[in-house]
Amino acid sequence: MAHQFLAVYREGAETVLFYYALASDAKSAVGLAYLFAGFLVGVFLLAICYFIMRYSVVKLPLKPFFMFTGTFMYVMAFVFAGKSILELIEGKLFEPTLMNGIPEISWLGIYPYLETLIPQGILIIAALFALAVMKYQSKKQHNLKSQEI
Repeated sequence: MAHQFLAVYREGAETVLFYYALASDAKSAVGLAYLFAGFLVGVFLLAICYFIMRYSVVKLPLKPFFMFTGTFMYVMAFVFAGKSILELIEGKLFEPTLMNGIPEISWLGIYPYLETLIPQGILIIAALFALAVMKYQSKKQHNLKSQEI
């Protein structure tokens, strides 16, 4: 029971830290208002999801749910990798290596620096490897099922 409490407590602490970082990044009262509005929209959507799942016959399809959330978490990791390294560059922790011809796509966390692209490249390679493993396992299970028939 204690480890379940700690897991929920940790998630709450991470949420507080996340919102603290977002609030400190807001440059004006308008930015804080947008942050608060986004928070309220999130709470509203979570409440709707709760009531739909609690009081209806809708059952959550687990495989698509975890595929979506896993993909979403991967995209967040990709964006955070680029943005966190950019923060270190802007903090003058090290001298960046500019890569000519690479566009800046800030909403994806892609910046024209070698130091931001390396961890993102590693994430892409890891995702491709994971996809290959999943495809191999799916094919292997399909072959085993066809042999049983």
